[in-house]
Amino acid sequence: MIWRRPSHYLGSNTTCGHWKIVKYIVARIDRLLSEQLNIADGFADPNVFILDPCCGTGAFLVEVLRHIMATLSEGGGDALTPQDVKSAAIERIFGFELLPAPFVVAHLQLGLFLQNIGAPLSNQLHEWVGVYLTNALTGWNPPQGPKQKLMFPELEDERDAAELVKRQKKILVILGNPPYYAFAGVSPEEEEGLVELYKKGLFEDWNIRKYNLDELYVRFLRLAERRIAEMSRRGIVCYISSYS
Repeated sequence: MIWRRPSHYLGSNTTCGHWKIVKYIVARIDRLLSEQLNIADGFADPNVFILDPCCGTGAFLVEVLRHIMATLSEGGGDALTPQDVKSAAIERIFGFELLPAPFVVAHLQLGLFLQNIGAPLSNQLHEWVGVYLTNALTGWNPPQGPKQKLMFPELEDERDAAELVKRQKKILVILGNPPYYAFAGVSPEEEEGLVELYKKGLFEDWNIRKYNLDELYVRFLRLAERRIAEMSRRGIVCYISSYS
C-alpha cells in the first residue's frame, strides 16, 4: 500500500498539512490488521510489532500510540490503559532515524505523549522508547568479523539495541515516509546492494535502464519487502512514496 506524493516534495512527515495523511494511513493499516490478518485489536494487540525505518520526528509513531490508546479506551479501558500504551512504546513500536536532530525530537514527542496520557517515562527505571539512532539500511545481518568500535560507548549501546530489533523482532507492520533523493547513486556495499534484485535482467533482457530504482525510497521499499516477505512471512508495508 503506497500513498504517493509529488516528486518535488522533500518535506518532513511532521508538517501540519500531512497529519491527515498520517492519521489516514495509521487508521487504514489498523483496519487491514483486523480484516486481512484477523487481528481484531489491530495495533493494540500485544503481538503486533511496528517499525518506521525512517521515523523523522516521530509523527507515525505518535499516531500509532494515539490509535492504541483510543482502541483500548473504546474497549472499556481501565486505569492500566496508559501503562499498556507505554509498554507498547517501549517494547513493540520502533523507529530508526539517521539524523540526530529529528531523532531527539522523536523522543521528545513520544515522551510528551506518554506524559500527557498519565504514563510518563521513568528516569529511575531507565525507561526509553524504541527509537534508535541508526542507518536503517544496514545492520540486518550479523557482521562477518568483530564489531566496529565506536568513539562513545553510548553509541555502541544504541547500535546494538537497533540491531536487536533488525534481526530478532517479529515485525508485522512497516510504515513511514522514506526519504526521496533522486541522485543517491547505486546502493553501496554496506547496504548490500539492496535494489540490485529489482534491476536483474532489465538491461540484459529488455534493454531498459531504470535509474530511478537507485532512489533512496526504493531501497526502503526493498528493505521492507525483505523484512516482511522473507523474514516475517506475513505483514503490511505502507509508505508514502514519490510519483516517480
